Amino acid sequence: MADFKRGFKRAYFRFLRLLFYSKDSGHRLALGGALGMFFGMTPTVGLQITFLGLLFTVFATLNRWAGGKLDSVQFNLPIAVGMTWISNPLDMPFLYFAFYAVGALVLPGYKLMGFGDFVQLLEPMFKVEGMLGSLDHLGEYFDNFWEVLKDIGAKVLVPMCVGSLIIAFPMSGLTYFGISVMMSRRQNAKA
Repeated sequence: MADFKRGFKRAYFRFLRLLFYSKDSGHRLALGGALGMFFGMTPTVGLQITFLGLLFTVFATLNRWAGGKLDSVQFNLPIAVGMTWISNPLDMPFLYFAFYAVGALVLPGYKLMGFGDFVQLLEPMFKVEGMLGSLDHLGEYFDNFWEVLKDIGAKVLVPMCVGSLIIAFPMSGLTYFGISVMMSRRQNAKA
């Protein structure tokens, strides 16, 4: 447990170092944090960094085509990637249940199940032996993964996706605001 705490502290301070010593503007840092938080608060663990990379490439290309007039859509990619780590395999069951619960409470026709039932239903998704083993088993893992998704289908996925968006938008807004305030205070302290 001490090694985990030490590793977490080290990662946290590296993230803060990225934030405080970056040459990017406060807006780019805050936008990167907000986008990272948004993708971190969606049930897309494993694809979040890919989505951010694609979004970064699209924004950079559009800005280049516009001759730099769309500079306000540029964001800090390392900060965005760091913020996606708020969701990880350790907290996936809890976050996914929170997403599901919010969605089930908001959408009509969905009955909220307990956490134990939810985890039992999604348990095959959290087993990653195929991912960690040899490449021979990788295809089996994804076949099983898609079977699990088909099994749970609309029972869980629809409320989980809706709930994640309900959580992701305000969380990303708060992240943008928090990083903006932090960076403006840092700039004022420097001046």
